[in-house]
Amino acid sequence: MNVLRRVMSIIRADDQDHQVTETATGSATNARDNGRRTARILPLGTDIWYLLIPYLHRRDLYNLCLVSKSLHPLAISRLYHTIQIGREPESANWRANLLELHEREESGEEWHYMTWKLSRALLSRLQNDPAGQQARAVRVLEISSIQQFEHDDEEEEWEERVDQEDEDMDEDGMLSDSGLEKIFIALIETLPCLELVRMHPQKPNYDNLTRAVAGHSNNPRLQLLGEDGSRVIDGPMPNVTALHARVNPWHPQGDGPNSHMLQLQKLFFACPNLKDFSLGVWGNYGGCRRPRVEHDMVFSFELTGEETFPPLESLSFDGYNMEKDELAHWQDRLNWSKITSLKVGPQHSPFSSVALFRRLVRSGVHANSLRSLTVTCWATDGNDSCASLERLLVSFTGLERLTVKGHFIADKHAVFNHPGLKKLCLHAIERDRRGAPRPVLDAADLVGLDAACPDLEDLEIDICRDSTGWPKDVIDVLTSRFANLRRLTLHSEVGLKWDWRRGELPLLLPALDDAAAKAFAASFFSRRGPSKLDPLAIKTGEDLRRYPKWSPPYERHERQATRTVRIRAPRENGGELEMEEETLRWPYNAGGV
Repeated sequence: MNVLRRVMSIIRADDQDHQVTETATGSATNARDNGRRTARILPLGTDIWYLLIPYLHRRDLYNLCLVSKSLHPLAISRLYHTIQIGREPESANWRANLLELHEREESGEEWHYMTWKLSRALLSRLQNDPAGQQARAVRVLEISSIQQFEHDDEEEEWEERVDQEDEDMDEDGMLSDSGLEKIFIALIETLPCLELVRMHPQKPNYDNLTRAVAGHSNNPRLQLLGEDGSRVIDGPMPNVTALHARVNPWHPQGDGPNSHMLQLQKLFFACPNLKDFSLGVWGNYGGCRRPRVEHDMVFSFELTGEETFPPLESLSFDGYNMEKDELAHWQDRLNWSKITSLKVGPQHSPFSSVALFRRLVRSGVHANSLRSLTVTCWATDGNDSCASLERLLVSFTGLERLTVKGHFIADKHAVFNHPGLKKLCLHAIERDRRGAPRPVLDAADLVGLDAACPDLEDLEIDICRDSTGWPKDVIDVLTSRFANLRRLTLHSEVGLKWDWRRGELPLLLPALDDAAAKAFAASFFSRRGPSKLDPLAIKTGEDLRRYPKWSPPYERHERQATRTVRIRAPRENGGELEMEEETLRWPYNAGGV
C-alpha cells in the first residue's frame, strides 16, 4: 500500500508538471511554484513506467487511467492485453466448482448471465472503434463457455446492434451457436495485433472460427483447450500450439464405434507446430452398476510408426492406457530432448506411469531439457513408494519444478540430485498404514535439502502434528534455513481414526482453528525474522480422494476438518498477521453437521 501511495504521488506530480509547463505565464510566482513542484519530486520517464506497469494489479492500472493522462496509454496497453469472452473455464477440481456454486447461490447472482452481459459490452466497445487504442492493445483473446439467460431491454438492443439474422437465433429467441460464432469472427477481424487465441468450450467446435484465426493477417497462435475428440479436421492446422483433451471412450457415438480417440489422433498429427499436449481419459469410474456398452471402444492411439510427431515441449497424461507397442513409438519417434514439462496423473494405469518412467530411464537422452515434472495419484491408486520414479529422478539433474503427490520419495538423493530446484512439492496422502506413521521429511532431510537446493523459492511439504503441537526440530530448520524461500506450505494430517465407531471422537488431533494457526504463524515469523517469505500456508485435509460408490464413514469428518490458511507476516513493527482462509463449507460441513 505504501508503494502504491508513492506511485500515485509520482503520477500526480508528473501530471502537475505537464500542466504547469503548458500554462506557465512567465510570472515570477508561477516560476517559483513550478520550481518547487519540480524540486519536490522528480517524475519518472515513460521508459521507466513501461517496466513498472506489468507488476501492478489491474485495479491499480484502472486507477492510473483515472489520475494520469500521460500514463493512460501504458495502462490501456496492459488492461486490454488479454481479454476474456464468456465465463471463466471450470476448474478441474470438482470441490472448487461446488464452492463456486455455493457462493453464487448465497449472493443470488446469476454469474453466467452477468459475465455474458459484461462480454457484450466489451465486444461492442471494441467493434465500434476497430482502429482505436483499445482494439490495437489486445494481444490475447480467450473464449470460454457461454450461457445466456432470459432477454431484457439490453438484450434486444444488442440484437439490433449486431443485426443478427433469423437463422442465428434459436427457438427461445437467444443467439444460436452459429450466431455466437459470427460475433467472435467479427471480433477477431477487428483486432489487428492479435497474437494468441485460447478456446475453452468443448461444444460447439466453432470450425469457422478456427479458420478465421488461421486466416488472420497477424497469424496468431491458437490453443484448443477443451477438446473431446469430436472435432473433424479437413487439413493441417499449423497455427495450433496447444491441445488439451479429455476423452470418454465409453460414450456412445451413434450406431458405430466410438472414434473420439482416433479423431483426436488425427487432430494431434495435423498440428505440426504443437508445443503443448494434454490427454485425459474419463467416463468409467464409480457407480453401483457398470454401464452396459453395446458399441466398439477405442482406448488409445493406433500408430503405424510412420507418423511424424510434433515438436512437443509440454506433455501430460491422465488415465491414458498406453499399450506397449504405442509406448515404443512415443519413446522412439518423439524428440524427448525438447520436452521441458512432463505431467502424469492423478489417474494411473499400468502403462501411463510406471512403464513410462522405466522406458524414459532406458532411453538415456530423454531429460536433457526437462525442467518441470509433476506426478500425482489418487489415494486408492498408488503406494507410498514408486521406485521407477526415483530412478527417473536420479537419471538427470536439470529439474527446476518438482511436484509429487500421492507417493513418497524414499531416496532423498533423487531430489537432492537437482540443485537448480526452485519449486518443490512432496505430499504423501493420509491413509491407514496399520499404525505406521505417514512418511515425511525429518529435520536431517531438510538440512540436506537446503544444502543441495539453495535456490528453493516455493516449498510444500508434509509435517507431523500431534496433540502437543508441532515438531520443534523441523520448525527450527525451517526458520533458520532456506534463505531464498518466498512461499512455504505445511500440510498436516487431520488425525483420522480409521477404526472410528459411533460415540467416539473421530479425529485424533485438535482442529486447526484460527487461534492455533495464528499462534503457530506468530511464533514462526518471530523466529525466522525478516525474510523474503510471504506467505506461510497451513493445510489440513486431502483433495486426492475419490470413491467409486459410497464414501467411508471418516469422509465426512475429514471434510469438516479440511482447511487451508494463508498467513502473511506483519508489514510493519507492531502490526498484525494477515490471514486468508480457504475452506469448503458446503454441502459437507454446513451448519456444523
